[in-house]
Amino acid sequence: WQLKLREVEGEGALICSLEAGDPVIVLVRVPYGKFLGLTLPSGHWTLAHGLDSRAVYLTNYGEMEWPEFRRAWRSWISRLGGMANKGLTRAA
Repeated sequence: WQLKLREVEGEGALICSLEAGDPVIVLVRVPYGKFLGLTLPSGHWTLAHGLDSRAVYLTNYGEMEWPEFRRAWRSWISRLGGMANKGLTRAA
């Protein structure tokens, strides 16, 4: 495929990319399930493909309101993956 990628760092860069029509791959924390009454976290790679003032729109997850997206995108799981507050999109 030879697809060239560039890193998107920070909310401002994410917004610029999405407004330009460039989807961004992000790693977010989402609930995995429950064990002994505790919610287990999981990391999920997903594609941010749109946004508005209320939410970010993600493939295979749907819409995620901005406060929840910010927490999920900056979570310890995203930090472990080296992708907290970062994403990947196609290079120009």
